[in-house]
Amino acid sequence: MKNAGSTLILWCLGLLLSACIKQQSKIQDAQTQLYGQFQSTFGASLTKKAQQVQKQWEQAGDPQKLLNAYHQLRALRDSIQLHFDFNQAKQQTSYLLDLFWIKELVPGLVPELLENPKRYAFFIHYGWCWQQAKRTTGDADEQFFQAQIRLYPQDSIEYLQPRYRIEVNAGRAHSLLGRGFHLAHLRDWDTLLVKYPIYQNEYFLLKNRCVEDILLPKATFWEENTRIQHELSEILAANLAILNKADNIALQTRLEQLKAPEKYGISVDWQSGRAY
Repeated sequence: MKNAGSTLILWCLGLLLSACIKQQSKIQDAQTQLYGQFQSTFGASLTKKAQQVQKQWEQAGDPQKLLNAYHQLRALRDSIQLHFDFNQAKQQTSYLLDLFWIKELVPGLVPELLENPKRYAFFIHYGWCWQQAKRTTGDADEQFFQAQIRLYPQDSIEYLQPRYRIEVNAGRAHSLLGRGFHLAHLRDWDTLLVKYPIYQNEYFLLKNRCVEDILLPKATFWEENTRIQHELSEILAANLAILNKADNIALQTRLEQLKAPEKYGISVDWQSGRAY
């Protein structure tokens, strides 16, 4: 009786092992097919780069290695975007292939179909990056990707406009200075910069984009001028270490310009339709 029971257990284990092998084989076949599709679309060089990027993410065991993998993911994204834009311009056609399968092969990238003109743009999936960061030692990487998610809170996916800008139609967006978003993010990055210096260059890049949004020539602001000046005054008064001397001088100058915006080609209060 014992032998019969042991035989049954071994038979069941054999079936389970066989099913697992078949499933793994299916997954490998599907991935091979996807890489073949990727190569036919983007070429052998980018396919090899995509494979290397995925391997980097799988093997990253600490925040520094994950940061390196993140840099490579961004470089891959830029290369894919350049390849797509070049080929679309060369073909001069409005027909676009379905590229949404890319996120199955490179889950850190998400293609979005944009209008006017119709085209693909490729964005980083910060929610996926954060999940990968949870596997590493330390939390510098987790905190960085959470900061990115706060910048793109709708679905944790990077987009053309971060949280402190509002897109009103294709190709047209305005700064949301005056709602507190700029100050909130600058304070966030200021704290993280001190606590996690390994990611300091990333926080400086985020800061530069945020400050640039305030300082753009011919800047357009969604909120009315009183609220805009109030938040900018708060930023200057916050004494943030992430802002250097040049930043503070430029922001102070912009505050003075906002007292006579039309004189400096700045328009405010776009939300009311009475922008000036």
